[in-house]
Amino acid sequence: ACALLAEAWWHGGQSGRQRVALEQAQELVRGRSASPAVARVLAQTARYAMLAARYDEAIAIGREALRMADDLRLDEVACSALNSIGTTRTHLGEAEAGIADLERAIEVGLAANIPDTARAYNNLAAILWSVRGVRPAYETALRAREVAERFGNSAVGRFTEGVLTWMRYELGNWEEALRDADALIAESEAGASRASAAPGISSL
Repeated sequence: ACALLAEAWWHGGQSGRQRVALEQAQELVRGRSASPAVARVLAQTARYAMLAARYDEAIAIGREALRMADDLRLDEVACSALNSIGTTRTHLGEAEAGIADLERAIEVGLAANIPDTARAYNNLAAILWSVRGVRPAYETALRAREVAERFGNSAVGRFTEGVLTWMRYELGNWEEALRDADALIAESEAGASRASAAPGISSL
């Protein structure tokens, strides 16, 4: 529950409360033997270490979470851990290995109908944008939105809409990009919560 609360605070832009909730989750499982709860907390810890650019920590804890997930057959945890590991490896200069990890996260997630699969697609799109260009990244981001809608992951779906707007601009689809940007602004002014990110670094 604390790990889920940490994610809720993170999506709400409350980084201080996110850290407190995650620390509570870590304290609750510290010293305990392998279990689904421990694995989930490890996966979330790896994710936020990746987002904070604590890459060595993200890799080490992510791999520990992945080993536990494989032993306990926890596909959701494996998907999340591979996502964090793969994204981190690309930041460490291991782009192709990182892409392979992200593709494996997607494979696991699709097979088990895991909502977090959309996040793996989003992160893969971000990496592809930086190493292969905007066009292959755009197709992957479209897939992220599709999977987010199919699995009910509204947070990633909203985030991806912002990323797609940037990509349409980069592709020269300016009228479409302007239309989307106006829609995003209108939704924000109406009180909708929506995350967006700079192009090429839009990891979740």
